[in-house]
Amino acid sequence: MWPGRGVVALTAYTYEYCDNDSYNEISLSIVTSKPGKSSFGPFTLLPQSSSGDFWGYVLKLPVNTELARVRGVVGYNLPKWLTGIEFKETDKSIAITVMDSETAPARMPSV
Repeated sequence: MWPGRGVVALTAYTYEYCDNDSYNEISLSIVTSKPGKSSFGPFTLLPQSSSGDFWGYVLKLPVNTELARVRGVVGYNLPKWLTGIEFKETDKSIAITVMDSETAPARMPSV
């Protein structure tokens, strides 16, 4: 956005039908300007917001199956690792639970 400030994107995906079988994934990214384009801080972010077409640099990309992890790391050089990720969807909310070996499950806010 401007020196000392930035925008991050935390997104959650569930893939039910794909070549990696079904799996869940979380993405932590830094929002950037389009490669090769100038950045004018918040003025660059405004058109991206209105079009819904964001560019970013992925920092973390945990998945919940070994097949998705291996294909992401070996096939695409993505920063993937294996962890527990659960999706629970009702007619009023979606809840994502992310687990690791050192802490109790952390619950992301419902959307």
